[in-house]
Amino acid sequence: MSTGHIILCVITLTLLGLGIYDYAANFEENGCSMTYMFRMPQFLPVPGMKDEVQAAFPRYSLYYYTEGGKPQKTSTLQLSGIPVLFIPGNGGSYRQVRSLGSVSLMKSEKSDYHFDYFAVDLNGEKNALYGGFLFEQTEYVHQCIQHILDLYEDSPTSPSSVVVAGHSMGGLIARALFTLPEFNPLLVNTIITQATPHHPVLRVDQLLDNFYWHVNRFWQDNRESLNHVTFLSTGGGHRDVLVKASATGLEGLVAPNRHVSTISMSVPHVWLAADHQCNVWCKELVLATTRALFDMIDPKTGLITVNADKRMDIFRFHFSDHSGGKNYHKQKEGVIKFAEKKDLVFKVTTKSKLHIPSTNNDKLAYHLFPIPSPNHGFVATTKIPSARWVFLCSKATDATCEEGIDVTSRGRVAPPFKAGVREIRLSPEELDGFQFVVIRVPSGSAGVINAEMYDMEDRHQPVELPAFFSMEPMFIANISDQSYMSFTIDGFTSASKAYIAELVPVGCASAVHKRINSTLRFEVPWKREDTFSVAPATSLNSLSLKLQSGRPLHDNESSPSLSVYMDPRCQYTLTLQYSHKEGYGQIIRFYGQTIPTMLSVIVVLAVASQLKHLYTEKPLESISKLQELYCKPYIVVPPIALFRALVKHEGLEQSYDFYILDKQGIFFPFLPLVMFLLCYGLCAVILFIIESVPDILGRLWAWVNTGELSITEFQSSKSQGYRVWPFAMVGGLMALAVGTCGANALIILCVLTLSKVAGLRARVLVAEPAELQADSNAADGEPSGITPKWKRVLQRATNSYHFASTILVLLIFLLVFTLPSFIAWFENLSFDYNLRNDPSLYPALLASVSVLDLLGNPAPIPKKSIWMRPFSWMMHFSTMLMVLYAIESVYRCAYFISGTLLLICFLQLV
Repeated sequence: MSTGHIILCVITLTLLGLGIYDYAANFEENGCSMTYMFRMPQFLPVPGMKDEVQAAFPRYSLYYYTEGGKPQKTSTLQLSGIPVLFIPGNGGSYRQVRSLGSVSLMKSEKSDYHFDYFAVDLNGEKNALYGGFLFEQTEYVHQCIQHILDLYEDSPTSPSSVVVAGHSMGGLIARALFTLPEFNPLLVNTIITQATPHHPVLRVDQLLDNFYWHVNRFWQDNRESLNHVTFLSTGGGHRDVLVKASATGLEGLVAPNRHVSTISMSVPHVWLAADHQCNVWCKELVLATTRALFDMIDPKTGLITVNADKRMDIFRFHFSDHSGGKNYHKQKEGVIKFAEKKDLVFKVTTKSKLHIPSTNNDKLAYHLFPIPSPNHGFVATTKIPSARWVFLCSKATDATCEEGIDVTSRGRVAPPFKAGVREIRLSPEELDGFQFVVIRVPSGSAGVINAEMYDMEDRHQPVELPAFFSMEPMFIANISDQSYMSFTIDGFTSASKAYIAELVPVGCASAVHKRINSTLRFEVPWKREDTFSVAPATSLNSLSLKLQSGRPLHDNESSPSLSVYMDPRCQYTLTLQYSHKEGYGQIIRFYGQTIPTMLSVIVVLAVASQLKHLYTEKPLESISKLQELYCKPYIVVPPIALFRALVKHEGLEQSYDFYILDKQGIFFPFLPLVMFLLCYGLCAVILFIIESVPDILGRLWAWVNTGELSITEFQSSKSQGYRVWPFAMVGGLMALAVGTCGANALIILCVLTLSKVAGLRARVLVAEPAELQADSNAADGEPSGITPKWKRVLQRATNSYHFASTILVLLIFLLVFTLPSFIAWFENLSFDYNLRNDPSLYPALLASVSVLDLLGNPAPIPKKSIWMRPFSWMMHFSTMLMVLYAIESVYRCAYFISGTLLLICFLQLV
């Protein structure tokens, strides 16, 4: 192995490892509070399900959640609340309903209404690994909804719909319900999805891919007819390493006015990242969800309101545009007649600024901010808990306001949690036609208020991004005597980049209380994924700037921005630096699913070069050596780029997997090259490990059976015929694949091939010392005792070993791609020995046929054939197809590898 190859492997493996580490570990500690119960939970089986339903779905069941008291009998259930059905996700449990159900029960004790929580037990099936489960689960959930509503026949409220909450893949099942021909869409009008991948995260089998396509296409085509359904979708942000935030969005699937898609880091009164499971039990998220559901109750019916617009207003209030308070309240911007009120105190701010650092000892006053020009904006932050605190004055004298409108509802709560901070930003368009902005400051209010009228050109400034190779922080601005600045980060549209912004305090004109903070807010205009960092005003404040979703395909103008909130008494320096470690973490976050495909591309390239050696009658090399010699990115990536540049056809372009990434706004032209290089070192390590196993076993075999091993069976290049047992073995493996799961046959195939390779290695090891001794004798002038024919036999044995090792590598890669099917089969073994619609079946059948010559021929190396060169080029061409059609659709790699094995089998037989 050359020094250059080692250096390249070390560099690429280090960069890949750095990215994986950053992706998996570089985030804040879990700040979510656990939801606790104060009474014993009970999960009661729901009775009365139809016999035919139970017979059709024996693996599944339905439970009702309650708490406290003695264990209830399911036959005595008396339901009078609002039904909510919880659907667990991949490998999830029906017991996860506990968090939502427990908080809802406690809240109902102070309310005239309550919710009845049901949960589906889906047997903990891994429906993210095997799409076949999803079809059955969707059918069963449909039956559960109908049965739940039947339970309310004698209820005074008689609900006609069920609220559906789904975690992870459970949210996808909730949307899939509407695709069933017999499903009545009016049975569900509110859907809450928690960390649900509405877009595929890893396409591990075609059934899963088809399920996604069918569900998403249905919602795209039926937006108008499903306009009564409202959605809330929350993602976990950086801590969720299983489902990235961009996959949880419903943009493009559901009408924009019928969904709120956000991440927990942006949700008011949460502002925390949540891992995949934490999305279910995070108390802050559960409280927001429960409050939203209770706010949706129509007092007239005691049920969820049928007004979809109101449900959406409530979702926006709690998860996006929260103006303050715990419960939803729709504030109208009513006219305020200041002139009709007596003894009001108005104060005109002289410098367009107001700063009250602590308790207001003066009387209640209305501070007036003159609007000097159409290019001015206004910003204010406050901790004053006043219900109405900001107004726009439309009728005024020089020093008083006579009439205005209340715009408090345009404000938003701001982090940190429980600090009681609210902010409002008013644009020049919002200030147009008014004379003053009015801030109401009550007497004795213990809180901080910063308010400022500012020139947009001075406070909204563009920022250039630091260069990729920059090692030092780039100076952005010195800021003093200001409470707010905003920087537009032009050109920051790549999801593969990351930066670190730091707000460094230089000094303060006076003492600043430790409770007064500075805030950095990274705002992304195309999605609700704002992130925050809050620190004491006199301490360093740092925030990672990285996108959690790509910019929409047809949006060529919007750019993220960085808003800075400070104490005006202090001076700060703002810097921006490129973060290489977090940049590699972003590559893993958005493109990690391409790693299996790129590894397969490198392996198939090595196999293609093996055929070239056979055709030119060169000695065969190990597959790891072939990677070093022949697997270069320039023999795959540039031809693809050239072909796409020359052949521009819309239908063809949309058939590529690149189009999937392009629609997400995350594709860039050098992606295949970058991922090829990052996977290069990893592939070298994998190949070294695979080759080491038969080498170690072969050495052990040779040590135990030294006198019994020889290479005489390699003397003839002709086929020595086939024994009966390989045919019987292959037939048995094919029967096993059909009767159980294809992955089972592949596991046995890998074991048999491993033993074959180890045996070949043992024979070579026994023969090699004789050749070394002969070479030594020849160097000393003594007879070598080794004939040229014997050397050819040894070379043929060595070639057979390397060729069989190549087949072993292909089989192991194929097995890895079919492992999801094996996991699904194994976990479902107690119900059925056969995995229906098995995605691994056909690859397993092809692989079983392909190894017939390997198992039955003592020297399984193909003879030189005119087919070798075209087959080598076919394999080379297949690597380009893999990049085009399997870089996202990973399950297709199994078919490419099976095809490669089939070509090898053909060469062995001709």
